[in-house]
Amino acid sequence: WLTCGFTTVCESAMGANAASKNDCYRKTCMEIKYDIREAVCCENRLDSGAGLSCCGQQSFNPAVATCCKVEHGNATTAVTQGLSETVSACCELKAYDLLNEICCQSTILAKPAPKAQCCGKEAFDEDKQMCCGRNRTILTRNSIHHQCCGDDQYDTMTQCCCEINEDLTVQPKNSSCCASG
Repeated sequence: WLTCGFTTVCESAMGANAASKNDCYRKTCMEIKYDIREAVCCENRLDSGAGLSCCGQQSFNPAVATCCKVEHGNATTAVTQGLSETVSACCELKAYDLLNEICCQSTILAKPAPKAQCCGKEAFDEDKQMCCGRNRTILTRNSIHHQCCGDDQYDTMTQCCCEINEDLTVQPKNSSCCASG
């Protein structure tokens, strides 16, 4: 991605002659001069190839691979081949396909539906299901009007969720706790 920035600066140099334009693309790696359009220097290691980027010490082509980085005190990086950075995301040090997969608590899962969400370590379809309670339980949504009330669900049209003695309970909408909430 840096190459694009350098290219824009170099090509916009007004009145620059060919020699000074070429200098714009030149860098040094371990005392070796190279053209940034044809190679990359990753932590003092020179690798040749157009369009390469660095992932820690490793070079990679972002058109066909993804670099993932995790920092737990010190940075750790990993390259996942076969998955372009333009269509991927990272789940810890592993890249995944954003269209068909989801990362739930460092685990890559197949999306059960386009509107998938995480419920702990599981994925669910938020149009048909809901994730409720401290234990993160997936429930089948009874209607679009249903919401979570602790580990249960309630119909917001006819019921409310009340806290009674530090517990959440479903009550009819005309109950006294609904009016005070």
